[in-house]
Amino acid sequence: MIKTTTYTFKELTLNKEILIVYIDKFWSEVFIENKENHLFLLCKIKFEETEQGYRTLGHLVKINYEDKDLFIDYLPHFLIL
Repeated sequence: MIKTTTYTFKELTLNKEILIVYIDKFWSEVFIENKENHLFLLCKIKFEETEQGYRTLGHLVKINYEDKDLFIDYLPHFLIL
């Protein structure tokens, strides 16, 4: 089953600290229901004020509930700061 979760970053600059906040939010809202299973996770960003459209952060990854800290370390490597 495919499930989409959207978070809005209006007036926020996306950086590692903001990503950590939203990864924590995702883990508590979405992943907690699937604690015994794994998820395939793909993160995308939609740029509304430019013509860039959607951009993917990272690759499709298989994660377990215990992998939160590893994911927090992995995802910021795809940001251009």
